This record gives sequence, structure tokens and C-alpha cells, in this order.
Amino acid sequence: MSASIPSNLLDAVEQTISRYRMFDRRTPIALAHSGGKDSTFLLAALLQLHYEITPVAVDMGYSAGWSERVLSIEATLGRQGIVVPVRDHRFQATLVPIIRSSLQERLHILDCLNNDGSSVSPCTQCYNAKVTALQSVLKKQGVQCIAFGHHATDALASMLKSVFMYIDRWDRGHPKFDRAHFVALVEEGRDTLLGDSPERRRSLLRRIRELVISQKASTDEPPRQDLTRGDTSLRLVRPLFSLFEYEIEAAFFRWNISPEPSKCGHGAAQDTYTPRELVHFNILRALGGTPAGRSRLEELMELVQLGLAPDGTLLVDARAARDALLGPQYRSGYGSGLKL
Repeated sequence: MSASIPSNLLDAVEQTISRYRMFDRRTPIALAHSGGKDSTFLLAALLQLHYEITPVAVDMGYSAGWSERVLSIEATLGRQGIVVPVRDHRFQATLVPIIRSSLQERLHILDCLNNDGSSVSPCTQCYNAKVTALQSVLKKQGVQCIAFGHHATDALASMLKSVFMYIDRWDRGHPKFDRAHFVALVEEGRDTLLGDSPERRRSLLRRIRELVISQKASTDEPPRQDLTRGDTSLRLVRPLFSLFEYEIEAAFFRWNISPEPSKCGHGAAQDTYTPRELVHFNILRALGGTPAGRSRLEELMELVQLGLAPDGTLLVDARAARDALLGPQYRSGYGSGLKL
């Protein structure tokens, strides 16, 4: 296989699986495979660690031939999984009526958002459509555990998004989310974390620590959680939780594999970035590019850990409690803005 992974990265994945008791080699595991660098890296890592893994690609219909290209990547790694074609009426006909209706409603919302020029991000509705389809397919197959390719940088992005929303609402006194205010706050955070003032940096880190400990902010992407809230029958795990994006990229881009983008069209321009993406691209990518910045990433991950129980689940889900924390008008959206 061309996708060889350095032993220190494989060890980190194995240790994360063991620390949080995600699964063992007797557990049938599904992997949500998008064809991107992160889920492809995770697929390669789990195969090299000799876990029994089935990749599952949810085809949202954004690009003709997308599923065939993802299957080709899997074949390169020596494993081929299954495709879930959510817009195919034959697939939808296999779903129980309540699930079929839920999926069709979310796809309708996505179509409206994509066609009406709305400034509301489609990401949550796209995620919910994928999860609805995944849950139905995996339950039929008796699978109880699905791995996602989210890594430490993803965990940090959602934690800092939660922190900056709280600061924007209460420290800065903005009762409703405004993109310009949030962008300015993210840029200020970047300059503080990358700047030459240790005092300013320590002040920001103290504030983040306070918010996490007081359960007013948390990551959305812990090592373990239920795939959907309130349903314990299907466990979501993140074996890349201890690896940063820059570490994964350094390994992945030495392979002779081209990642497959979703072709959803969202995120093609900075003015469509979600709050989480603003944090990811404006702060965390910059931190990952320098030795000093990487040291900041390690400090921030220690703060993420403060919001986790020993088994890797969240002590509090700040996203689910967002209306109570920030007020229902702070970040309203089209339909339900809450991830399943």
C-alpha cells in the first residue's frame, strides 16, 4: 500500500482508541469516508492497525461521479466500502416512512439554501441529512460504532468558536450574531495567540479556561459521543483526536492519492465561511504553521480536555445549550440550526 503512516502517528491513534475505549478488534466498525484527507488518513491508519473497518460514503449528489472517485481511493488502500446515495429514490424507498420524511425535509432545506442566495450556512442541514442516512443504514447492518475523521484541530475549532461566541455575546455585549463583529474578534484572537505579548496571550487563555471550567463553552467534537442526541444505540468516535491537522497533512501529501472534495460549493469564498471555519482557517491554520504556534495548539488542547469526562464524552454540550447560554436570538437560522 502506498499510504504508509509514520509509527509515531499510528501509535497516537492506537493510544487514543485505547484511552477512550472506542472499540476493539472484535468490534464491527464503520468509517464515514468523504474521500478527503482526514477520513482517508483515518481509513489507512485503521487498516494498518488491523481493525475490521467498513468505509461508508454518503453521496449527497453534489457532483456527478463523486462516489466512484471515493471508491477508487478506497481501492487504492485495499478496501472498498459502501455508498449511500441519499437522493436516489430507490434508496429512500428502503427507509421507514418517518426517516424518509425527515431526510427529504432536510434535502429540501438544503435545496432552498443553495438556490435562494441565503446567508445561512447549509452545513448543519447537510450534516443532519448525512447522519439520518448513516443511522438508518448502519442500524440495519447491526453496526454500533462509527468513526469520523475529525482531529485535534477540528476539536479546537469548535471549542474556540464556542468561546468566541460567548465572548461576543456577553463580554462585548452583542445580543445577536453579526459576522463583522465575529470576524474582528477572531482576528483579534489570532493576533493575541501569535503575537509578542505573553500577558495578552495569558489573559485570553485564562478566559478560555474559565469558560470551559464553568461549562459555558466546549468542543462539539469530543473523542466519544452518540451519533445523534438521545440515541445511545450508535456510538460516534474520533480516533484522530490526539493528532493535529498539520501532522496529518504532512503524512497524507507524501502519498500518491488525491483527496476528493465534496463539491458542495460552500466555503468557496471567505465570506461564506461558518464561524467554525473562520476560527479554523484564520487562527488554527496559522498556529499550525510555526513551532511557536504549534506550542499554542498544545496549550489549547489542554483546555479542551477540561471539558471532557474520563471516557472522552462531554461534561456539557455547549452547542446543545447555546440558546440558554447566549439567548435564542443570537444565532438563529433556517429551520433547526442544531446538529442531531
